Amino acid sequence: NDVTNLIFSLKKDVVFEIIIYDCVGQKMATYKLNGKIGPNQINLDLSAYNSGLYLITIVTDSFTATKKIIKE
Repeated sequence: NDVTNLIFSLKKDVVFEIIIYDCVGQKMATYKLNGKIGPNQINLDLSAYNSGLYLITIVTDSFTATKKIIKE
């Protein structure tokens, strides 16, 4: 599972960040992207990461959401 798909919906066009943390809370990467109103899909390539638990956080000006991902 080197590539994971994040699918989420936005209420407006917005610049957002995707932040990847490891299981101890160390920030591994930050991506700043442009999102469009409606459904968005981001393909994250995790092939450079070791196996383990990661937290993926999506941050906009109006919300923050975090999901757990397990890389095998």
